[in-house]
Amino acid sequence: MAELSSREITQRKIADALDYLGENYNIVDKAVREGKATNMDIARSFTGDIKSDKMLEQIGLLDFTPLGTYFTFEEGEKEIMKAEPDAFKRSMAMLSALRKPLQTIIDRPDIGLPTADMMADVVEQVPFLAVATRPVRNFLTSLKAKATEPLDDVGMNIQKNTLPSVSDDNTTIKTTEN
Repeated sequence: MAELSSREITQRKIADALDYLGENYNIVDKAVREGKATNMDIARSFTGDIKSDKMLEQIGLLDFTPLGTYFTFEEGEKEIMKAEPDAFKRSMAMLSALRKPLQTIIDRPDIGLPTADMMADVVEQVPFLAVATRPVRNFLTSLKAKATEPLDDVGMNIQKNTLPSVSDDNTTIKTTEN
């Protein structure tokens, strides 16, 4: 049996979680209850199904997150490794694809298309990161505002010692703190 990709492993884990919810808590999607879909179909809607012929079925909810970028890079790497097994030639083809993507797609579509797909997926993450960083930044700002200044003696024992101190005319004893 062929090794599963991360996308397929994630699909199976989501389907298993949906099976668990259905069996133990009776939480089941309406389409699954009516027999119109399976839990694996629901899982594929999250991850996307790259084996499908329909473009809309190839895109899943996770494709709009950094996890989708990971899936794309893993799948692109496998395609490129299959297209060019020689490491040096593969490196040169990748460099060409980065420098002249359209020319590489025309000359070597087996290298150019996966590379273009990977580059496009990185660009797709910009809106997600712009939206996702705002709540995180607000949360951290709020957390910082709620934090209090530590007291002077928090986390350590302050020890007072009595040490003799010499002054000009007499010897005195002063209490000092370490």
